[in-house]
Amino acid sequence: MNIQKQKYVTSPYFQHCDNRPFENAWSIFPGDEPIRLNDEELSLLRFCTKPIYYNQLLNVFSQESITKMIGYHFLTKYETAWHLNRLQSVEIETSKYCNWRCSFCPNKDNQNLQQKIMANQLFLEILQKIQDFGSVNYVTLNTYNEPVLDPLFLERIQYLKKFNLKLILYTNGSALTNEMIQELKQSGCLQEIWFNVPSLQPERFKEITGYSHFNKVIAVVNKAIEAGLNVNFSIQGQTNERQKTLTCIREKYQEQIKHPIISWPTHDRAGNLKGEFNQNIHIKQNRLFGCNAVISQLHINMCGDAFLCCNDYFQKHKFGNIQDASLFDLLNSENAIFLRKQVYGNTQAPDDLLCRHCIEMKRQMVLLKLIGG
Repeated sequence: MNIQKQKYVTSPYFQHCDNRPFENAWSIFPGDEPIRLNDEELSLLRFCTKPIYYNQLLNVFSQESITKMIGYHFLTKYETAWHLNRLQSVEIETSKYCNWRCSFCPNKDNQNLQQKIMANQLFLEILQKIQDFGSVNYVTLNTYNEPVLDPLFLERIQYLKKFNLKLILYTNGSALTNEMIQELKQSGCLQEIWFNVPSLQPERFKEITGYSHFNKVIAVVNKAIEAGLNVNFSIQGQTNERQKTLTCIREKYQEQIKHPIISWPTHDRAGNLKGEFNQNIHIKQNRLFGCNAVISQLHINMCGDAFLCCNDYFQKHKFGNIQDASLFDLLNSENAIFLRKQVYGNTQAPDDLLCRHCIEMKRQMVLLKLIGG
């Protein structure tokens, strides 16, 4: 189609960077360098909240600004405005089971966890489709499971190496063997490994995780560091205790680890976590405010079903199966786009949509109020 007759619209995913609420910083994809826009560029994007022909835009704005906004994907073709053609990560649920019952995880109340694993044939199909898609930074091998309990774990690593895919491994470390550590190192596919360490006090560690062998976990962490793996720590819990644990872990490990050791607040998994961590969030506005997670991450369960996000513990919001389509077609199916339209406020979201109970959506709502959005 002649570009002059092409309609353009501001991307529905265009958002103010939530870590710089009072600066003129904008992006679409998490991790992208925020772009500072001048007055004409901001006016152009406000002008295009409804589709406008390219030649009409030239009557109002400079071609330089129009070209720049198209280049950043802030301005996009109207007919494909809701499409996705890149992802940050794909989370693959290779198994169902976890051997811990952490107080900050919905697994603690689940008595029906089963030791099931994803078939290798399906796993290979997913990896092939990720490779064909061509713009995925890394994969993970878990949702709420412990991935190294998977009897095919070492095989999975070899397949990741074969497909030249990077892995971020989230683990409690309790079943991570020396052989696995060496395979992760030699494969070259490991980008980061995150150990779940909510306390450095053995008794408190057991209270939080339900797991008795604290020293075993710390020994595994030490071996991973000695092997040269890129070690990080997932430090969860109530704010005061979490900060104290963070301080203790920094004192013990910071000199051995090049990057800063950090922690982030524990949340209630969009209401799926009850008890002391429940945040009692219910967003009642008709239309929601957007969330980077649904455009940057894909979550695939053990059967190949794609579902909303990492907080969708019960996998209620599914939009297709990876076995039925390419990754591009799955992400841009009618069901997937309809779900994203609900998350981004184009269509009214039902009251039972998980996002209405999520702290990230609440933060986005507060941010938009701060900047007058």
